[in-house]
Amino acid sequence: MRWPLYLFGALCAFAAAFLLWEASYALAVAWRTHNWLLWLRFTRGFELLLPLRAAQSEWGDPVVQNLVARATLGATIAVVVVSVIAMQIVQGVRAMRPPLGGSRLATLKDLRKADLLNGEPGYSIFLGRFNGKDVRYSGASHIYVNGPTRAGKGVGFVLPNALEWRGSLIGLDIKREIWTEIGAARAAMGQRVFLFSPGSAQSHCWNPLDLVSDWPERATDVANIARSLIPTPVTGDSYWAETARGLFAGLLGYVLDSDTMRGQRTIKSALKMMSRGRSLAAVMADILVTEPDLNEFVADKFRQHIGREEKQRMSFEAHIVTALDGWNNKLVDDATSRSDFNIADLRRKPFTILIGTPVGNFGSIEAVVRLLVQQVHDVLLRSLPGIDEPHKLLLMLDEFYQFGRMPEIVDRAPLVAGYGFQIAVIAQGLTQLDVRYGKPTRDMLVGNMDVKLLIGVGDETTAKHCADEIGKHYIRREGWGTSIGGGSLVGGMPRASRTTQGRWELEPLMPSEALRRLDGKKSVLLARGHYAAVLDKINFFMDGGYKRKVAASAPFSAQLSVPDVGADALASDWSTDAGATIVSAARGAKHDAAFARVMAAAEEIFVEAEAFRVAFVAAMNEASNEPVAALCKQLRTEPQSIAVVKKPGGFLIRRGDPSDVPTKSLRAEIIAARNLLNADRAERTGIVHGGFGSDALSSAAHVFPQVEATPPPQPVAVANASGGDVEVEKALEPADMEALVAGVNAEAAKWVEEVKATVASTLAGEKRAEFDADVGRLQTAAGLFQGTPDDLRELLSEDCQLGSPKA
Repeated sequence: MRWPLYLFGALCAFAAAFLLWEASYALAVAWRTHNWLLWLRFTRGFELLLPLRAAQSEWGDPVVQNLVARATLGATIAVVVVSVIAMQIVQGVRAMRPPLGGSRLATLKDLRKADLLNGEPGYSIFLGRFNGKDVRYSGASHIYVNGPTRAGKGVGFVLPNALEWRGSLIGLDIKREIWTEIGAARAAMGQRVFLFSPGSAQSHCWNPLDLVSDWPERATDVANIARSLIPTPVTGDSYWAETARGLFAGLLGYVLDSDTMRGQRTIKSALKMMSRGRSLAAVMADILVTEPDLNEFVADKFRQHIGREEKQRMSFEAHIVTALDGWNNKLVDDATSRSDFNIADLRRKPFTILIGTPVGNFGSIEAVVRLLVQQVHDVLLRSLPGIDEPHKLLLMLDEFYQFGRMPEIVDRAPLVAGYGFQIAVIAQGLTQLDVRYGKPTRDMLVGNMDVKLLIGVGDETTAKHCADEIGKHYIRREGWGTSIGGGSLVGGMPRASRTTQGRWELEPLMPSEALRRLDGKKSVLLARGHYAAVLDKINFFMDGGYKRKVAASAPFSAQLSVPDVGADALASDWSTDAGATIVSAARGAKHDAAFARVMAAAEEIFVEAEAFRVAFVAAMNEASNEPVAALCKQLRTEPQSIAVVKKPGGFLIRRGDPSDVPTKSLRAEIIAARNLLNADRAERTGIVHGGFGSDALSSAAHVFPQVEATPPPQPVAVANASGGDVEVEKALEPADMEALVAGVNAEAAKWVEEVKATVASTLAGEKRAEFDADVGRLQTAAGLFQGTPDDLRELLSEDCQLGSPKA
């Protein structure tokens, strides 16, 4: 409603006209009487109503009436002149305004309107800073990040988001920066961190066949795997590749279906079927005879291949062998022969997968990595997230060009946002996408991403495309002209008049040249439906907040390890909750109660206490007290680095706020639980040396052979100063010591073999399994109960002593 403004304007205009009349009347009186007293009192004495009262008091005098008429005429003329001038000014201002529809750079108000300033760390994507405030994207759309080499994509986008993101994370880490710098922080969140590096001697493992469904869905799953491994050529006839895919899908179906392939259900096993010393058609013919119960899908694929001409069969088989050449590397075969993680749990229980193959090896294992990304999409797109799948997945495809062509990923990008995961495509420029997919596909991919972050622009194609997206603004072009005529000046010279004309023209707000010359400390943010914003980039290694978070999570680096690819599977199962229970040696009602009190105090502080629980259990499971002291310090100084802190009274605990008060009760419960555990360990140390175990252990112990103790060295008598003899222990020579140690080792090895033989002959079945479990508990207890140092008080007095926190 604008009528109040109109009313106010009318009142102001009336007041101005009234004052103008009074001024005219005061001037008329002064002109008539040659007395300026009324004028001076009106202007200098601020007696604004004095002219009106004077006219009213003498209104019957004809002279006064004459003066009032003259004042009214003068005021009317003044009002008309002022109105004409004001109208000219207003028209001139309106004429100078640019037309509507031009672009401009976003302000802080625009970013707030776009919901880019209220993102919660860990549940939003960090993009940069604007006037010192974090700019974060909390939506579900995908993100495109552009920047040439050394532009700051890693330190400005990849590492900050890898540190904060609390959902599952899959990222390309060919430099292993995330593993080195962020791995401990991911573990501190309670996540398991896997380094998948096919082609390397040390790597976590993943078998793509472990997630293939049963029939009839199995046909679709093996077809998707074959489609990913055998790409369609960009040019030429796709018939050969398509048929080779069908053949390989049949081989995979056989490997998964046949009883003869138990323990060998891998991609390499399917590839080896073509290298058995006979033609593949002959092998298939024998299989159809000896295994008549194969699924119809597999049998049909085999019969189709047998029925082809020999030359065709050789061509199709050559396609498969060429596409799967990476599996001829034993390290790749070993890395894809078992699974240390389950892709299906990405939304259910967050964990981290880092693809850490060195860049020099990436070309040979490109198909493996592409298959991993492909299967993530296939598995998660089977159904919408369920009630038990509250977590999101962030798929950071850094150096997107290195993945090769992934048309299925590009085609599905518009659909996956509703399935609980986001994709961050990180490339050096749009030219790379043009090389892989062509301009139309690139436009489709990038066009479906609501957020684009230009950390740097290095090529003209990207610069022009982004300049068009930023938009154009109006600029005023002016022209001058001189006309002669219309009178003359003194001396008869003609008079010249100069006129100015202008027009508005559209020009790019940030031309492509300006984007390519962008300040190295700035980035440009493009968000669909909003103005472009120029942000401040950050340097992860120079930012104080991120440095503190990395330092606080350093103790968790001990949880990071990469197994040899030929080693046995990880001891913990997929469903094992890392740190879910306190060690068995410390179980009991009193410890359960202490644990419950700690978690109750934690739930009063954190929005989700899961990350704290994992950190607490990991610290309690250590034999020394240092991890508990470090956890208390972290709670006192920066609890936000452990988990998201609740909002007490409607306000978040900011970084500068004292954290000692809200976490004091929690730290007290932690210290009490640790003291209880230390006391219990001290009391139960004797369990390790006797009286521990089940009946199976006791029944086997009585038949264990007795080990003869090694006799100590004989003392020798030496003469003392008074002539008497004193027996002292003779020091062993190095050779004698080595012989003594060798003898002890030999006796110990002999005893171990005898124990094994005794157990094998006396225990079997459930008794044997129970015995093995007892031995495992003994080994765990031996490591935990060996004299825990009583230094908790000293450790806490340095950094975390309750009641006197350091500033």
